[in-house]
Amino acid sequence: MKLITILTCFSLVLALWQSAAAAQAKVGAAAPDFSLKDQYDKETKLSQLRGGAVLLVYGDSDGSNFFQNWFAAVRQKFPPDRVKLIPIINFGGGVPFFMKGNISGRFQGKTADGQPKTAKLMDWDGLIAKQYGATAKVTNVYLIDSHGALQFSGAGKGVGQETDGLMQALDRVLNH
Repeated sequence: MKLITILTCFSLVLALWQSAAAAQAKVGAAAPDFSLKDQYDKETKLSQLRGGAVLLVYGDSDGSNFFQNWFAAVRQKFPPDRVKLIPIINFGGGVPFFMKGNISGRFQGKTADGQPKTAKLMDWDGLIAKQYGATAKVTNVYLIDSHGALQFSGAGKGVGQETDGLMQALDRVLNH
């Protein structure tokens, strides 16, 4: 009887895992909507950003080290009014609720010129990784067009030729 129960549980877990994997966003399809708060507790919904190109720049604690490489590659070719860059930190569900305020506070403050630090969306539960798929320890980038369709998905450190595919996709999206 225990073996049947174990096999039933295993089958259920496998089915849920396969379902979640199949549900991940596909290039060319509608980008899954989400709602996340930044370190200042301001909520952002992906659907509210429609109307222009949006680049979600996503990473865990290791992957976030490479955000600036991707930002620099995009900004070198495209001005800020052409592409909205949205940094998102993946905490993957590993933060106890009572620590979230402390962690958010580490991302607050002012830059050297007195401006508030750039807003970073806090993905406490790894929602984006579940919806879009994500590679650990590198930055993940997801380009969404003005109609809300996912046009590019990639991952890496943002160096060398790693950004070429993104640049080509941005050209297509912005110059169609």
